[in-house]
This record gives sequence, C-alpha cells and structure tokens, in this order.
Amino acid sequence: MKSGARHRLKVDVSLYLHATEDEDKVLDSLDSILGIGRDEVVMDRTSGHHGNPVIIVRATLVDEEAVEVLRELVAHMDDVERERLNRSLKDIIDERGRIYIRLDKQGLVLGKVRIGRKDPVELMVSSGVRKEEPAFRLAEILGAAKGKGEVS
Repeated sequence: MKSGARHRLKVDVSLYLHATEDEDKVLDSLDSILGIGRDEVVMDRTSGHHGNPVIIVRATLVDEEAVEVLRELVAHMDDVERERLNRSLKDIIDERGRIYIRLDKQGLVLGKVRIGRKDPVELMVSSGVRKEEPAFRLAEILGAAKGKGEVS
C-alpha cells in the first residue's frame, strides 16, 4: 500500500504474554483461530510492574486480511458468543466508529473464542474511510454467520 493511502478496514491486535505463559501456544492459537501468522506479529520484550518479563504482541491487518480475521473470529464463536458480541456492539464502539473487542486469551489457547476482560487479546477494528464502516462490516459478518451457522 502506498504511503498516505487510505484503507477501508484495519484490525489492530494486541496482547501481553507473561513469563508464566507458553509463547508458542498463544501464538499458535492466534494463527489457528484468527489466521494471524507469526510472520504478521511484532513482539516487544519489556518488564512488567514487578520487574517480571512481559512480551507485548501486536499485529495490524488491513483490507481483506482484516476482513478475514473478523470472519475467522465469528466463525470460531459459538451461537451464544456471537449473540453476545452482536448485543454488545453499541457498547464497544467509540465516537470515531472504532470497535473494541476483548477476547479471553486462555479460552483462545484452548480453542474457544469467548468475550473476556481479564488478560485479554484486544482487537480494535477501524476504518480510514468512514466511521460507520467497521460496524457495518462486523454486522454483515455476524449476519452471514447467523444465516449459515458458519462464515465461509
């Protein structure tokens, strides 16, 4: 993408890996569930509040890659979690149209996509074009999942 070019959709993913967690398991779950490969993540090693080692994991996906992350997210949710996400949309969108989704990191490692607040995998969905684009795309993906039972 050319410098200064605007994209339609962007997903920023971030999480903290603590010394007690298995880095490979967490990164493997990002790949197998959300389709975010190791080559797409940036890892910054730092120290936590008490001096313990922490790795900040980040990835930014744009355009079709961003849409695919959302499709995989919704496809791996059960009906209860999809409905929970759908019902919470108005509460997780800010005034700029950015959507903030927090997933249970431990659930992700176990192969389950659940909304979670404690030590989450954070996704911020945004658009450089129209502030309503992220909500529209997510609603579209959620609607497709309801109609088919799974997103293709």
